[in-house]
Amino acid sequence: MGIPNLFIPGAPKSGTTSLYFWLSQHPQIYFPSIKEPHFFAEDLNIRIIIDKKSYFDLYKINSSSNIKYLGDASTFYLYSKVAIKKIETSIPNPLYIVCLRNPVDLVYSFYLQQLFDGNEHIENFWKAWLLSPKRRKGEYIRRITTDSKTLDYQSIGKLGEQVERLLSIVDRKRVFFVFLDELVKDVEQIYKNILKFLGLKYHKIDFKKYNVAKEPRSKFLMSLIKTAGFIRKKIPIKTQIFEFKLYQYLKNLNKKELKKKELDINIRKKLVKFYYEDILLLSKLTERDLSNWLKIT
Repeated sequence: MGIPNLFIPGAPKSGTTSLYFWLSQHPQIYFPSIKEPHFFAEDLNIRIIIDKKSYFDLYKINSSSNIKYLGDASTFYLYSKVAIKKIETSIPNPLYIVCLRNPVDLVYSFYLQQLFDGNEHIENFWKAWLLSPKRRKGEYIRRITTDSKTLDYQSIGKLGEQVERLLSIVDRKRVFFVFLDELVKDVEQIYKNILKFLGLKYHKIDFKKYNVAKEPRSKFLMSLIKTAGFIRKKIPIKTQIFEFKLYQYLKNLNKKELKKKELDINIRKKLVKFYYEDILLLSKLTERDLSNWLKIT
């Protein structure tokens, strides 16, 4: 049994899936096939694996292998109020690669993801975003929604607040920040910088893009698949992992790439105003100039 020592804790829709697949190609980095076990996010009802043995069994690898890092890419660890603290009390000095993105674009993309997954049923982004306070109370939620907290778009976009919580627990030297803007501009350089942070030699990989915006081919079929996923939570833990993989497989069969509409300029203005102070906080914490995020384009 191995112990994970590398975490990609979020944020969602910020390049985490691509990074997971890219780093998995390095001969000294191992990620399990279940990308987001969310084991340490005990305050969220999205955990794929809930018992300690099943979680650490994900990291059973050949002891003679050259693997230096065992990774966990659960993208809600950053949003969770307890996950990082749980990790820090369970694992000695792990490293973190935190993916970040303009919160305005993040929450819109995340909303589309929730709509595709069947968690979201309101087909109007602004209306859904405004419902965040009520959804914190468990209102306006479908019965098959995995966790109402994942529909609190207002809070999910507060990356400054989340990073502040992370850095109040973790030494800044053990954290590497990846901004989607920079990743898109020069992916190979960012990859090299990550390897330097990890103390690994360069290894050539395929920089294929993953987890693009998508929509279901059939909304009815997606509803059935989502319902099956809800039922999966009720079955014994020994069969849950198999059922989860089947659930993911069916979801992938029923997806097609979405031609994403541009966010309405007036809505963008309102979102920038809402996240303004949080963006300034994130800029200060990460020592990055994020003034471009505050512009309305």
